[in-house]
Amino acid sequence: MSSFASSSSSSSSSSSSSSASSSSEATKAWCQRIKVAQETKMTPEVLTRLREEGERKSKASKFAKSAARLERGAYLSSVTMKKTLDECSAASAQPRSAPGGFFRFGGGGGQGAAAPAPEVSPYLLARGAQAELAKQQQVLQESLTRRSNSHEDEDADDEEADRGLDLVEATAMRDTPAFVGYIASSSAAPPPPAAAAFGAAGARGAAFAFAPVGGGGGGGGGGGAFFGAAADPLLDEIRAQLDQLIKEPTEDVELQTKFGLYEGLQTTVQTVRESVTTFWAQSQDQFEGAAKTTAEAEIRNIDAVPSMGVEDDPSRWIVHGMAVKCHKNSRAITALLAQLRTRLELLAAENGECPMCLTEIEAGNCATLGCCHKTCGPCWQHWKTLNEQQGRHPKCPLCNHDEFVGELFAAAAAEE
Repeated sequence: MSSFASSSSSSSSSSSSSSASSSSEATKAWCQRIKVAQETKMTPEVLTRLREEGERKSKASKFAKSAARLERGAYLSSVTMKKTLDECSAASAQPRSAPGGFFRFGGGGGQGAAAPAPEVSPYLLARGAQAELAKQQQVLQESLTRRSNSHEDEDADDEEADRGLDLVEATAMRDTPAFVGYIASSSAAPPPPAAAAFGAAGARGAAFAFAPVGGGGGGGGGGGAFFGAAADPLLDEIRAQLDQLIKEPTEDVELQTKFGLYEGLQTTVQTVRESVTTFWAQSQDQFEGAAKTTAEAEIRNIDAVPSMGVEDDPSRWIVHGMAVKCHKNSRAITALLAQLRTRLELLAAENGECPMCLTEIEAGNCATLGCCHKTCGPCWQHWKTLNEQQGRHPKCPLCNHDEFVGELFAAAAAEE
């Protein structure tokens, strides 16, 4: 038994040593090959082109993450209302014991009994949910409007914004069983049908294929589906619950509660809309041709009269029309952001040319670095191995091209 264990250990050690030697030889051969490629193919013009392409893809990747954050915030702006709407619905169902629409908590008669409990509006029960809603919407607004004062602060701000959205989403998942999280939701952000058709190569200029966020009930509607996909059941339910605002309340507490619900939604949607406008001003250079023209039209539609105006219907409380319009606009903005995000992700996903071997990067065989630049998977592995042998941390060969060439040529010369 001991002899077998010793033999097995020796065999394993020999195999490991052979593998390391083989890897080292492969890296040496790679050094010589890449040295030749850099000497014969790399010119100042090629380097400039690679850097410009790398910068564009890096920006596209960052903008795609920003679009995803705004998209998530737009969706959550509606979902956060669910608990307050539920409480208002429950309050409407409470039996009223007094002509003024109030009911009594506790109390009773009998010898020595305390005086009857004061009559309290059932809508006071919704105030706790409304206060929580205000907190969540404040977090949403802060997360969507964070602005970095310097490039160094961008990552920290992004992380802080994501933590805020995580908090809002966790609260929504706790309070709304039907909500299982934005990314997991069946209709939250399905890829547009056009994505497969134009592919990565045409992402920058191909036209969008927007499908309308469809109809709905009175007061402007708000149901319908994103991109022709099945309607989102949760958002459709929220839209239906807004119908409790059709009749103008006569009781002050109910009126204040329901109007406050609309104000919270309106403020958050306004924040999202302004953030989308700012985002487009920063990212529009990533688009061109029909894609840019169509996106610009959709951005303008956000502030168009049909999107902002409310029909005057004397039979309905004006707040109902405004709340439904806000909800519909939130869904339309979410759909628009999903389209922009998808297009930017496709741009960022283009592999292009490896800055080391100067050949096209094969699909599925790509290494994406922290700076968002890309290399061949094998090239990066060899470059990483070479640096580890020298006790260095591998740097991006495009961001640090002079260092890359110097270290590569030195390593190749040492093996000659």
